Amino acid sequence: MADSPWLESSNFVARFHALQKADVHTSGISLLDATGLPQKVSDRLNAVNLTWANLPILAQRALLWDMGLVLLNDGSSKTFEQVYTTCDGATGISMVNIMLSKFEFLASDPTATILQCTDHARQQIATAASLVNVVKCAIPNNTLANSFSSMWAQDGSNNSAVPSLRILAHRWSNADGTPVDIMAIHALPDAYSDESSYGSCPQGRQGSLIVPCKVHDQNQSTSMCIPAPSLEMTQWLTEISQTRPVVASTTSTPTTNSNSSSSTTVGIVLGVVGGVLLLAGVFWFFWRRRRRPRLNKSGLETIYLPPGTNAHRRHDSTIQDAAILQSIPQSLPPKILQTDSRKLNDFQRDSYLTSRRVPYSAVASTRLLSKGAYGEVWLGTFNGETVAIKKILDSLRSDETELECFADEIRLMASFHHPHIVAFKGFAWNTLPNMCCIVEFMRNGDLGSYLVAEPKLNWDAKLVLAVGIARALAYLHALTPKIIHRDLKAKNVLVSDDFQAKLSDFGISRIRSNNETMTAGVGTVYWTAPEVLNGDRYSELADMYSFGCVLNELDTHDIPYAGMKGVTPMTVVQGVTVQGLRPAFKATCPKLVKDLADQCLAANPKDRLTAAQVVNLIELWKGW
Repeated sequence: MADSPWLESSNFVARFHALQKADVHTSGISLLDATGLPQKVSDRLNAVNLTWANLPILAQRALLWDMGLVLLNDGSSKTFEQVYTTCDGATGISMVNIMLSKFEFLASDPTATILQCTDHARQQIATAASLVNVVKCAIPNNTLANSFSSMWAQDGSNNSAVPSLRILAHRWSNADGTPVDIMAIHALPDAYSDESSYGSCPQGRQGSLIVPCKVHDQNQSTSMCIPAPSLEMTQWLTEISQTRPVVASTTSTPTTNSNSSSSTTVGIVLGVVGGVLLLAGVFWFFWRRRRRPRLNKSGLETIYLPPGTNAHRRHDSTIQDAAILQSIPQSLPPKILQTDSRKLNDFQRDSYLTSRRVPYSAVASTRLLSKGAYGEVWLGTFNGETVAIKKILDSLRSDETELECFADEIRLMASFHHPHIVAFKGFAWNTLPNMCCIVEFMRNGDLGSYLVAEPKLNWDAKLVLAVGIARALAYLHALTPKIIHRDLKAKNVLVSDDFQAKLSDFGISRIRSNNETMTAGVGTVYWTAPEVLNGDRYSELADMYSFGCVLNELDTHDIPYAGMKGVTPMTVVQGVTVQGLRPAFKATCPKLVKDLADQCLAANPKDRLTAAQVVNLIELWKGW
């Protein structure tokens, strides 16, 4: 059970989808009554030409979770309550990210303790008044009675159990008698109708994941929003729509009466109108499908997103892109330069990327800023603005593989929209070897150089930089599929004019595929996680190890292991992978920072904090 992917996961879309693929028996699963659902559920289904009845029962549960609709535990099958999540721009964070880890729960209050059951942990002592400050979701108050059960728990069910998601109330009072309520989401296995009692491990039954939420006051709260829909659920709905069999409608036997002629006429008219509407619907459906990311056999997007798609763009980016494009000179319709590389040919045909391509003559390079193993960055101008321009090294411009990698980096950069990721301005080429990527220019340079130039930088400023990096990672890791940076270090973080961190250099980033071991193109070894150095399978948690090394850079103003003079990199690699060697921190490093770094530098990836957890902890410590 310790190896369960669902131990601290609120990604019930992925969980229900996995159960569906495993063909788990659902004939005895309780049905949900769609009559209590809001109109927005039908609207989302209509967008992919589906109805509620078209969905398998597990997809029904996944969809409701994805939209933040959870049953009240009042014995009804149709009393759904809207869950709100921490705002991230115009929408809330995805329901995927609302679970508190054990580390976050214990950090919520000095008195918090857990009860360790056989295969999972449950809350034993907690202070509701403290817990409401760290939760990531909110639920309107209701008339449910106190459930007298734990407010937080890891998942203790087996991987074949079908969760039944329900809201239970936890009624508390402070020492002064002031009531403090927690509304928690309990992922009870479907076979159970009630929760295990507080202060005890489940006896003769499986344990349920419990996600604590605070009470939501819609008239006062501005920090909670409707959760953003996940791409994974949208892909699943598209998959169902594409594979759903088309059932021909039946016609009744006509009756013979005096109105038969007029009935026939009306039938013909209705048939013609219906046919027109059907054709319009088919056109609309395939137009929608053309605009959606295609799926590979596993249901995940391919590494190279197909022409005309952009899976990771924010909903508001179209307006932003249009404003940018209106202000720059427009190029002639692009000419496709046929190559032997399918990837480069597809790259040129991508309709969204074509909209971000600018005339090569509109970009001017003035001064070389930096040079690496594969590329170089120039200071330049574009559309009257000072920008940074990235190019491939002259010596590599005839290398088709390097051109493909650079094209993939441009594709990734064009898809990102986040305040802590360097902004993509466009790209240009007159020939493919001359391709260049245009991004915003950061006058303060990279974080490594900035730390050397600012030896007295205080920890308040450093934590602002650290949380910015963590926010960027949380954004990348929350995408579906996840994006792993794979080369995180201070040199690849830029510092903005207002002293915020901006993640850059996605040259070896790529979309994570579930069925591959990613061992090529890893970053500098001093920042690299042990599992990557060993050539093992790795996940986005490899980035979190690198983040721990960046915390070390923030502490020492130097690269990791800088004090180990004369020691070869391979000796360091052996020390990290075999002997548990880790970067040394100063004695003056704040304990909370050192503890955070230790969590990120854990040898076992499962013991590391996620980026979202790091963000929450730093914000909690600083009161942001």
